[in-house]
Amino acid sequence: MAKLREHIYAVKNILERGLASDDSRLSEKLIAFLLKTARSQLIKEKINKYKEVSQLSYQTICVPLELTTYHDCDCIPESVGCKILKSTCKIPRDLVSKWGSSLTVLTASGRILDMSSLTQNDLTKYSDTNKNPKIAYFIENQHIYVINSTDLKIVLLSAIWEDPEIINTFCKCNNGKLTEEPCYDPIDDDFPIDAELSRPMRLMVIQELQNMYRMPEDNLNNAKDVDAGPDKEN
Repeated sequence: MAKLREHIYAVKNILERGLASDDSRLSEKLIAFLLKTARSQLIKEKINKYKEVSQLSYQTICVPLELTTYHDCDCIPESVGCKILKSTCKIPRDLVSKWGSSLTVLTASGRILDMSSLTQNDLTKYSDTNKNPKIAYFIENQHIYVINSTDLKIVLLSAIWEDPEIINTFCKCNNGKLTEEPCYDPIDDDFPIDAELSRPMRLMVIQELQNMYRMPEDNLNNAKDVDAGPDKEN
């Protein structure tokens, strides 16, 4: 796999062959944005075609929880009162295909939580087959809420994030505790995309930039010939 900056350099090296050396139109920030957009599109298309996506495209973040007041107190169990666990920060947007969200929510011990709602959870107290409701979660206003538990300190969120760089503001967990190490380092960590999608991703960006700057068509053909830069294998 390759790092984001290596994908950026591969795109620039191809396109700058047709530009003057002092031309500064190729912004690295723009290329990075286009690469991330192309990545999301290609992964979504792959999922929509029933094809499995590599775990390397998934990233896990550690999200702290706090006990807070929720506005709909009638739906909270009486033993808890009007308190509910809520993420201390907004969560990033995950990639959503036609099959649904790519998000999985887990406890620090690896237990997967079901997605629910306060309405569904409130109805379980009237069920004879569900006297002990499972810990579950719901999302509201980009916050994770955990129901049927007030003891959890963190949850782990594993997903294909729309912007893989945005999670560098989140820290990793170690034995259920937050560390100071970021979940993702865009400088040193590999860019999370399946290996076979790397070349199509770069070619999509090259073509878009070519159209944007009206570069010669021969330059794009040359880019295809040299494979838009080599990929690293694991």
